[in-house]
Amino acid sequence: MASIAPGTFATIRVGEMGKMVYPPPNPKIQIAVHPKAIPRSGKATPLTTAVHFDNDGLVDWVGSIDERMFDVQGSSANSPRCKIQERLFTGSSCWNIFSPGLLIQEKFGDPYLTVYGGGRPWISVGELSNGLILVVPLNDSRGNPKPYAP
Repeated sequence: MASIAPGTFATIRVGEMGKMVYPPPNPKIQIAVHPKAIPRSGKATPLTTAVHFDNDGLVDWVGSIDERMFDVQGSSANSPRCKIQERLFTGSSCWNIFSPGLLIQEKFGDPYLTVYGGGRPWISVGELSNGLILVVPLNDSRGNPKPYAP
């Protein structure tokens, strides 16, 4: 559960960008986590969802990253979640399964909350403005006979 409000602008720290296997084109991002992912009370975890926009204001990167990897850079604007929604179910790779592997370069270890890295399969749910695919992880079924579930 994240703690930084949707719409907040942030910058990924330079040292952190170099650790990411799939970093955004530049470190300027906007938080796009769902508001209900921020707990009203209780313990927050540092995982949040962020987007990067190209020069035309189109989404060209989406990632769920650890809030410890960036610095907040000012006030909030409207949540960019609707911009992610525009990219859903677009492109020719929808519903294909992918294995992105590790999300943090192996030489750095993984002190961050990137539980969806490694051997977990991901499914394509759209295409971004730059032609890259928008993928989401499949979860462990935990007791269900299927190995992974949406």
